Amino acid sequence: MVSLYGPDLEHVDFGWPYDYQNTMNKYVLIPLYKYFMEENPGLGVKIPRPSGY
Repeated sequence: MVSLYGPDLEHVDFGWPYDYQNTMNKYVLIPLYKYFMEENPGLGVKIPRPSGY
């Protein structure tokens, strides 16, 4: 993703790219949801269920 869009997404000129959304869901949002909502619900952090989960 960094090679395609740059480290701060400075090369994104056409909105929100589909590849970036899939990468965010797979490696950030779904693990975040699993950690807080399924594995450690007692921490009190509420995260909406990500798409594709």
